[in-house]
Amino acid sequence: MKSGVPRGRSRSALRGVVADRELRFPSGDCMQDARIRLIVWRTPVTATFHDAASTEQHAHPNLSPREIEVLLGWLRTDSKVAVADSMYLSVGTVNTHLTRIRAKYAMVGRAAPTKAALVARALQDRLITIDEL
Repeated sequence: MKSGVPRGRSRSALRGVVADRELRFPSGDCMQDARIRLIVWRTPVTATFHDAASTEQHAHPNLSPREIEVLLGWLRTDSKVAVADSMYLSVGTVNTHLTRIRAKYAMVGRAAPTKAALVARALQDRLITIDEL
């Protein structure tokens, strides 16, 4: 196995195996076609979403505790009205918090114009896990 390919297998035979190991990141309007194909000939592909996310350095917005609370509440529910009711806020206040959150992400170069993009940012920043959604 000097070349990094197991005996009895050619690189073309391994392409089908490697092509099946594709990581898909959370998708949203701004990340609709974002995919990573891991093609590694000398080492097995063992990366996961969290491995890939932890190796990248992201600029974190300075979200207040209340902004984080509103963001996580909205990500876990279907509507802003439900968040407003559960937190004893008006819908306008929830919208204001979400507008400020989006602005803070945009200021650090990580725009999040949609709910799906905010889900991706919250996962990247480890504010929430997939199991909590």
